[in-house]
Amino acid sequence: NGVEQLLINFANEKLQATFNQHVFAAEQELYAAEGISWRSVRWPDNSETIGLIASKERGRAPGVLHLLDETSRLPNQTDADFNK
Repeated sequence: NGVEQLLINFANEKLQATFNQHVFAAEQELYAAEGISWRSVRWPDNSETIGLIASKERGRAPGVLHLLDETSRLPNQTDADFNK
């Protein structure tokens, strides 16, 4: 079903972001702090995708999961109401 696939994709994006932070960003910061000569590694940043799905921050558009949660709390809501 569509919601299950969305949640699977979201979990994968979060895992990838965590991996990238720990493996690439943290190691590059450590190398710089220790004065180790290295060539910077660039990787795709998936924070926009994560925000699109899960954002709840003030001043930012709410994410899909937040909208789904809010819509499901209202009485007599349907899939069509969520799609509006």
